[in-house]
Amino acid sequence: MVAQPQAKRADGRETVRLLMIAAEEELSESGSAKFNLARVLLKTGISKSSAYHHFGSRDGLIAAVEAQHLLAEVRQSNTLMRSFVESAEDPQLTLAMLHLLTTEAGGATGFRSRVRRASTIVDAQSNPAMAEMIRDAQRELISYLTETLQIAVDKGLMNPRAPLEGIAHWFVSIIFGRLLVDITDDPHAQQVWQEAVIESMKGLLVPNLGNSDT
Repeated sequence: MVAQPQAKRADGRETVRLLMIAAEEELSESGSAKFNLARVLLKTGISKSSAYHHFGSRDGLIAAVEAQHLLAEVRQSNTLMRSFVESAEDPQLTLAMLHLLTTEAGGATGFRSRVRRASTIVDAQSNPAMAEMIRDAQRELISYLTETLQIAVDKGLMNPRAPLEGIAHWFVSIIFGRLLVDITDDPHAQQVWQEAVIESMKGLLVPNLGNSDT
């Protein structure tokens, strides 16, 4: 009798795992607006009542999957940025790192990530659970990025002209806002956007290198 609660918890974890996997596949194929809970339940063999027990609603399941995806993406980006800063030894290398990050963000993976995040933000307007998830992920991202910038300042890699937290918000908005350049499908627009961003970073983060070549 004592083992029954443990067995139920184990069964519950497996139910959540299966629902999350199937829901992720459904989101990838259909997006959140056309997300079909019935297909998820059919694929997993899990009842609607069980799904609602764990996630509260269809929107709750979507929010849980998006939270998992967004947090993983945020933490990966944060870890990459932190490792660059901790290994950098001079301001020029720091700028080269930022140049690399903005270049890599222009690839297909970066584009898909921005599109998905934009879709999530739009859907969150009618999904309170998802909206709260986005706020939490954004707070974590900005806090960690601000700490990373402080490490760069302490190492003498940057001499910022604005508050670090404000720069963190600016940097995130610049990367996400690249979606507006993406939709032009114009390589020249991509190139001049990147050049403008790099020059802006030079002037804001490392003013003494503002007129130097990368």
